[in-house]
Amino acid sequence: MKKIKIFISSNKKFILSNRMNDDGNIDFIDKNKKLRNKIYKIIKKNNLIFAKRFHATGERYDIITKKLDIYSLDFLDGYETNPLFFDFSKIKNNQKIKIKLSFSLFLENFNIFFSNIFKYFFYKIYILFSQKPTMIEFYGVDGSGKSYFSKVFKKKLEKRINLKIFHLWNNKVNKKQISPYLKKNYVILISFIKEIFILSRIILLYLYINFFTQKKTLYLFERSLYDTYLDPERYRMCHSPRLIIFFLKKMFFKTFKILIYASYKKVSIRKNELNIAKFQELNKSFSNIKFDLIIKN
Repeated sequence: MKKIKIFISSNKKFILSNRMNDDGNIDFIDKNKKLRNKIYKIIKKNNLIFAKRFHATGERYDIITKKLDIYSLDFLDGYETNPLFFDFSKIKNNQKIKIKLSFSLFLENFNIFFSNIFKYFFYKIYILFSQKPTMIEFYGVDGSGKSYFSKVFKKKLEKRINLKIFHLWNNKVNKKQISPYLKKNYVILISFIKEIFILSRIILLYLYINFFTQKKTLYLFERSLYDTYLDPERYRMCHSPRLIIFFLKKMFFKTFKILIYASYKKVSIRKNELNIAKFQELNKSFSNIKFDLIIKN
């Protein structure tokens, strides 16, 4: 993206290392946090998808542009590679500094060392409450290309960030899928039981992510959890599952939403599961959602 390229080129003097052609990472020295605030404004103004991760020596932004280019920008709070040794080095020559600690160096920086311990302790508490998982959800009818773009994202992101791919609440995306719409919907009582079952799976997923995994992880949903509300017939529910949508809107994590759109002709060739009426119905339901990115496949 042009604005991100301009940001990088205009702040070259703050770059400590540039590994764009290796692992895609660029490190900036940003002790006053001005650069990370600038890139955040660019992200929000252009409605870009991003993962923000706190780490021991600063913050990292993995940014996904509209053309699916990836930028990984790391903003460091100090030149030293260990946060407990920030400001130990008196010579700064725009590169990371690995401190070789000696007794004389420790005595010389005794006050700085304990100040760093104090700052790092409170920083860890701040991270504990501020770090949120990043979630990307794919929307689109069957055959639109959600699985294909899931693989595209995996190839681009898996070396940069801890990535987990889910199909609804299942993290086994290769699990054999059952063809939808072949059986009749459940009667109303069984339909409500099915909603409770689906809701319980979503709640368990929420608890799993919130309490048993790293919040620095990026979760990619090959099929959006909202699909259970947008297309209840697919799950043989004969009613609108309002408990599910209430939980997703009020309780679940904020997600980035990506719509994969393909014409009915292409969808029919790839997966002949939808008639034209169902295709139009589903695409109409998508019109009520504010997407962060729309991909025409």
